[in-house]
Amino acid sequence: MALGFPSDRQLLEAIRQFLKEEVQPAITDPAVAYRLKVAANSLSIVARECEQSEALSQLEQTRFSQLLAVQGDAEELNRQMAQALRDGALDAADPEVLTALKEIALAKLAIDNPRYSSYQALAPSGS
Repeated sequence: MALGFPSDRQLLEAIRQFLKEEVQPAITDPAVAYRLKVAANSLSIVARECEQSEALSQLEQTRFSQLLAVQGDAEELNRQMAQALRDGALDAADPEVLTALKEIALAKLAIDNPRYSSYQALAPSGS
């Protein structure tokens, strides 16, 4: 978390912009150009994580807590949810489980790459 101005997202965007606008045009080696593109895209993912990871964690905590009928932090509830699905304590075909997992998967896709066509097709309007 940034301590003030500029924000984490602004810092990451400045680095990404520098790489794409100033460094990329100077690169002639296709392998290096590809790695630079991967690095710039990675910076975009990290920026979205900075912005959205707290909301994702809260969503997981809320939804998994409801399904498991227990309290805990998102990481622990995620482990418990996976175990409950493996053990058959929760049915993966249950509409409530499917709805929660879809909602969480879409939130993760929004961070990873909101331009994925599958995300665009499934995301609620306005996302």
